Amino acid sequence: MAEKEIGKVVHYFDKAGVAVVKLSGSVAVG
Repeated sequence: MAEKEIGKVVHYFDKAGVAVVKLSGSVAVG
């Protein structure tokens, strides 16, 4: 159970990090 919860959190932050990178890239280009 604990490992699954940790996996969800890591996956969530991984997607959040990608979203932040895309936003930063858009702002830099703009």
